Amino acid sequence: MPLQVGVGIGKDCVKVFKDYNVSVQAVEDLSSLANQKLGGEPGNWSLKALTEMLVSKELPKPNKIRLGNWEVKSLSK
Repeated sequence: MPLQVGVGIGKDCVKVFKDYNVSVQAVEDLSSLANQKLGGEPGNWSLKALTEMLVSKELPKPNKIRLGNWEVKSLSK
């Protein structure tokens, strides 16, 4: 079974279960892993913060993508 990874992925797993009645297994939250390896307050990591710290790059998250309607069948480009 493939490992699902993400930051705050628990919320995504709950949404998938509620919307599709599918239980997601083999999950690793990268913020928990970062707390173990890098230190820091639990829950303070975001994907943007981890990207900036680990690879010294800014992770753009434009509102056009972030606030898009993810429920539509065909996503806009």
